Amino acid sequence: ITEEDHKNYWIRTSTGSEHIAQQHDIDYAEIKPQMIKERKRLQHKIKPFPGAGELIELLYRQFLLGVVSYSPRDVLEHSLHEFGIYPQLKAIVAYEDVKNSKPHPEPFLKGAELMCLTPEQCLGIGDTEKDMLSAKAAGMRFIAVPNKWTSDGDFSRADAVVSSLNDITLEMIEEISNKS
Repeated sequence: ITEEDHKNYWIRTSTGSEHIAQQHDIDYAEIKPQMIKERKRLQHKIKPFPGAGELIELLYRQFLLGVVSYSPRDVLEHSLHEFGIYPQLKAIVAYEDVKNSKPHPEPFLKGAELMCLTPEQCLGIGDTEKDMLSAKAAGMRFIAVPNKWTSDGDFSRADAVVSSLNDITLEMIEEISNKS
């Protein structure tokens, strides 16, 4: 798998495993359990983005927080516990919780539903184009935080684009929330 494959099929569309299986004429259903097992084996390598803990502490005082991820629930919850942020979360949407993955709006709509909020009351923060497209299709505002893997993405529909989670302030969120 090349870096370009990783960017195109895992980061941009979440179809990497299915794409590789199809390319090699392998039944994806047969290899999926093995892939989940491998993901669990590597979960200790997952690290939060710089500034994530500080941003969560800042936002937790004023907002309901949730995580919308394509990761399996056990891997996701393990990471959230390891990072020490699990208790601050009102909603967690994992791979198993939705039928359609990002960029479909279902994951973000599910997150809003779990927090008993309308999509218009929500603000998504993410690092990929598919995060932005999913949140925007759900009717939410969105702050993009591109990284080395996603910096060449089209974030023109985002309400704000920042270079780091450290750049997100309460004033920025208030300004975005007040946009009509």
